[in-house]
Amino acid sequence: MKYGAHAFEWEIGPEFFEQYGEVDAQQPSFRVQMELFKDTTMMVLKMQILGTGQYDCDLCLNPLVRHFESEHTLVVKPGGDEQEADDDILVLPKSAYELDVSDVIYQLIKVSEPVKRNCDTAEPLEECGKEFMQQYLATEIEEAPLQEEEENDVPEADPRWDALRKFKDNPDK
Repeated sequence: MKYGAHAFEWEIGPEFFEQYGEVDAQQPSFRVQMELFKDTTMMVLKMQILGTGQYDCDLCLNPLVRHFESEHTLVVKPGGDEQEADDDILVLPKSAYELDVSDVIYQLIKVSEPVKRNCDTAEPLEECGKEFMQQYLATEIEEAPLQEEEENDVPEADPRWDALRKFKDNPDK
């Protein structure tokens, strides 16, 4: 590769994520644009990732669409010391003659994925069922104390321990 700037662009779909064994989003669709600046001592990769993924809402399980947009810069040092490696610095072995950025792209997309997936933080495809879930949880909470009261009605285990309980209640005797 010649010194200077080079531009690359990739369209990424579900088959890209399947090779890593996990697909969190249904119908993932990403576009990665990368500018590579090659110098005598290093390469600088500037990546822009745009895309969408369809997830299920954590609260109501309705499908929702999440839009992604992120930019990342990565410095690649050929033949450097492994100790120089960092999150933003990639060290290639001296024997490397090509650069595979698929792992880097996968990791950057995974880091950009939302931790909380709910209708408030994304574009719901259906009306949010959050109200239904809140009513369901409220009903469950109201029923929970009844179950505890039923458990408290269990008779004492063995009457032979009553004499010891008297000592426990009145330690002075």
